[in-house]
Amino acid sequence: MWLMLDTIIDRAVISQLDNDTVLFVLGDHGMTSTGDHGGDSFDELDATLFVYSPSVISDTVPQQVSRFFISMCFVKFLV
Repeated sequence: MWLMLDTIIDRAVISQLDNDTVLFVLGDHGMTSTGDHGGDSFDELDATLFVYSPSVISDTVPQQVSRFFISMCFVKFLV
């Protein structure tokens, strides 16, 4: 499933991006291994953030980002 999704995203989206474009893919919440979501467990509160650009946008790659920091990231790329 993930390999298929990776292929679709690569062919349909990433390969079409201009060098001055940044792609953000994010979720608003996570999910437990049993499919529960919307609760207050770590698995339900943790969400994925994927950022991609054909150009280098940063020399560092953070492993964790606070959800409050995300809005500042959007502002940086919109200005």
